[in-house]
Amino acid sequence: MRPFLPLSILLSLALNQAIGRPARGPDVLLITLDTTRADRMGFLGSTRGLTPALDALARGGTVFTRAYAQAPITTVSHATILTGTYPPLHGVDDFGAPLPASVPYLPELLHRGGYRTAAFVGSIVLDPRNGTAPGFDRGFSTYDAGFSLRNPGEDRYQTIERRGDEVAARAGRWLATRPRSASEPFFAWVHLFDPHDGALVDCADG
Repeated sequence: MRPFLPLSILLSLALNQAIGRPARGPDVLLITLDTTRADRMGFLGSTRGLTPALDALARGGTVFTRAYAQAPITTVSHATILTGTYPPLHGVDDFGAPLPASVPYLPELLHRGGYRTAAFVGSIVLDPRNGTAPGFDRGFSTYDAGFSLRNPGEDRYQTIERRGDEVAARAGRWLATRPRSASEPFFAWVHLFDPHDGALVDCADG
């Protein structure tokens, strides 16, 4: 099974191969929100006023109202998003289950196609270096993680999590300092964990 890629990216990569010279593809920014309830989104009918920025984005974009998570587990869901495959194929079924090197992986495919790639994650549950999401850093030239287990009395946002504004700031600094190139687009994944503890939470998955 092939991974899902936006048509514009496929065409760009195909053109690059066909004419043998760099063809700049579109920049891609993927933002994922952990454990976020659809019924808390204003653009999906909520009147709580919790998501004004997302509502504004939705007004100028395309909203898919029948999109479903493949599992109530962060690593499994993100493995599906980043491979375009279902859990029985990509093999990630729990925390600590590795992403096999044989599974097509969007960051790696784009990296091979000339993209600069970076990930900025808000929780230890997606940290490949601590054994929680092994293999997820495949294809990324930058994978901003480096979390540590929390000891009694330690701040959770200095150990196992980061606030969304900190994650976004790190991503912003990477975008601001990356070399400007007419032939080197970027793919950046920004993962926000804040809804896990707040009013947008669905169920705790880790």
